Amino acid sequence: MAGTGCVAGRHQARGRKTRSVAQRMNVLDLIKATIACGLSAFLIYSFPVIGQVLIIGLLTVLWLSYAHRTFARLLRR
Repeated sequence: MAGTGCVAGRHQARGRKTRSVAQRMNVLDLIKATIACGLSAFLIYSFPVIGQVLIIGLLTVLWLSYAHRTFARLLRR
């Protein structure tokens, strides 16, 4: 019986390891993220007013979605 538990534990550990490997960022994802961040930084510094409007707008939308979700959860209770 003790041997069975150890084998099951090893299979579970392998399952966790393979899931974490699948969730890791690969080189292509890193290149895409670097290009996206570099392009957004270039646009924000080149056009500061447009960049500020976009950043404030994005943060406003995020805040409103969080507030909506919070109020909806409170009303369900």
